[in-house]
Amino acid sequence: MILQSEIQDIDARQLKRAFCQVMIAEAKTIPEIPTLQEIQAMEITMPHLAEVAINHTSTVHDQDLLWPFIGLTHFYKGQGLYIQAEPWCDRCLKITRERLGDEHLVVATSLNNLALLYECQGRYGEAESLLEQALALRKQLLSNEHSNVAMTLNNLAVIYGQQGHYSKAKLFLLESLEMHKRLLGNEHPNIAENLNNLAAIHKHQGYYSEAELCLLESLEIYKRLLGDEHPNVAESLNDLALLYKHQGRCSEAEPLYQASLAMRSVKCQLHRRQKRKELRG
Repeated sequence: MILQSEIQDIDARQLKRAFCQVMIAEAKTIPEIPTLQEIQAMEITMPHLAEVAINHTSTVHDQDLLWPFIGLTHFYKGQGLYIQAEPWCDRCLKITRERLGDEHLVVATSLNNLALLYECQGRYGEAESLLEQALALRKQLLSNEHSNVAMTLNNLAVIYGQQGHYSKAKLFLLESLEMHKRLLGNEHPNIAENLNNLAAIHKHQGYYSEAELCLLESLEIYKRLLGDEHPNVAESLNDLALLYKHQGRCSEAEPLYQASLAMRSVKCQLHRRQKRKELRG
């Protein structure tokens, strides 16, 4: 015979599980860089997502364990609120290690995410250590040929570059680029990102022709894959303009700055227009 208290316990567990599932679904919709409108819409969700992250991770399946923390991190990090984001990254690493052990891909992702937050804060030494751990884990668990390994190489190269270790950064970027090409082909946004980062290293080393070739190739990949009006295209145009300005090629830089600014202005206008429609609607 099932007691009334047991029925209530079952109902409570089911409600808790349903609540966690709803919050995880919400977390998956939070963009890495939310707009002001998205931030305002999500503010009411954050206390509930924090409740899951603090008190109910035991109810969350292993494959979803990262999501409450990723959602909270994106919400705060995307606003530049790094101090508010850091406890969620720290807790994520702690919880994943306790649940899954030190040698697990989810732990590698937690290390990577905390490292990227440290990078935003200029804490490059700490970021480097975490990314090196993430890279070792991913190589061990995924083999040396995997897109996650290639992306970690890219992230680590950026950290080396920011610390002035340009030769080491270039080696890692070239390894990441070649691995991405083997795994993804020559037409992929990750290839374009590698080329952009490689261009930055070439620029720092004074290899302007090589930097220009990388930026032009990256720009064309973004255009073909994402269209001429994508924010990544605007960013690439701006990077190319900065390189030309650095070389004193101001007449070539100016139209690129103007094109990049125009694309960003159009995006802002469309966003404002959409917001007015929603307010009327």
